[in-house]
Amino acid sequence: MISVSIIQRTRKAGVKTRTWSLRYQSPTSGKRITEATGVTRKSVAEELARKKQRELELIASGIQNPAVRLQQATWAEARKAFLDSVRVRNSDGTLKNYQYSLEHFERIVQPRSARSITAVDVERFVAGLHETCKPVTINKHLRQLGRFLRWGKDMGFVDHIPKLTKLKQDRKLPVKIPPDAQAKLLAATHDPDCEVRFRSRGWWRVWIKTLFYTGCRRGELLNLIWDDISWDEKHLLVQAEHEKTHRDRVIPLCDGILEALKTWWTASESPDGSMHVFPVVQESCRQVYDDW
Repeated sequence: MISVSIIQRTRKAGVKTRTWSLRYQSPTSGKRITEATGVTRKSVAEELARKKQRELELIASGIQNPAVRLQQATWAEARKAFLDSVRVRNSDGTLKNYQYSLEHFERIVQPRSARSITAVDVERFVAGLHETCKPVTINKHLRQLGRFLRWGKDMGFVDHIPKLTKLKQDRKLPVKIPPDAQAKLLAATHDPDCEVRFRSRGWWRVWIKTLFYTGCRRGELLNLIWDDISWDEKHLLVQAEHEKTHRDRVIPLCDGILEALKTWWTASESPDGSMHVFPVVQESCRQVYDDW
């Protein structure tokens, strides 16, 4: 029976850390492992523990069932096992990225098994992508393929990982936002000729101010709930499960942003703390700007 527990490790001074760790027994080596999560919320740590337990159960089932790791395992079997592992460990967006890259590889190379993949196959893959993809996209697909191959070697599907040489990319200067961009965007929310389809003008005014001041990613703001804002300590918390590096991040807020958020909270009829600060109707954060 595989079990994953969460603990707060104790420092030498006898003080417990704020972050949670996972503790479990490896189904492959039998060793007791303590894995740091970097999260401070117990509920988030418990969800990570459940995901880890499902992942370990998948690994254990592969060990107990030799057919899963036979040298004759097909490409489809290895691909399915890998995506099952990703599904219990990562977000739906990450899963789709891996599915997309492996579908491209399957279409171009048509491998019989993961074990049969060679450097020649990788070169064919890159050449096939050149027809429709830019170097930055090709390198992304190579990263996804590399992750699959490393996982395959750990699980016994792959003996040798061929070299994955990334393409050179043009390094362009970062795009600088003009100082008056925020003022122009806010002015547009007051323009009667500027129509918005899904959200109110007030929603957009608070969104623009918060986005410019905090530097948050749009997905981080769309997942922000009212309980993540501390009015007394004047900061907001980006939860680890919505943060790119999977770590809680605290961002201080100035009085102007706090006042804008308080006004928006009142205009939203004082919603419950578990409700989103910026509610949306679209399924993907990529569609948020379809309002204009």
